Amino acid sequence: MQPLSANNMPLIPVGLLKSHPEGILAGPISEDNFFEWEAIICGPGGSPYEDGVFASTLSFPRDYPLSPPRMKFTSPMYHPN
Repeated sequence: MQPLSANNMPLIPVGLLKSHPEGILAGPISEDNFFEWEAIICGPGGSPYEDGVFASTLSFPRDYPLSPPRMKFTSPMYHPN
């Protein structure tokens, strides 16, 4: 099976650019590389993360959606575990 091309990549995650869940913004870092995204997640109200704004990166593999993307928080974050 051949990996998906960059032309196929926008078919699935592009929905995040048009209609995103409340408190989450995500999009490609550059127009030249649609496989690397950045995201901003706002902490939900009533949680320990309320009023927090957390930056992260998303790396989509070349065979996405057959393999999942990797996500890494780039801003400091308290982890209770």
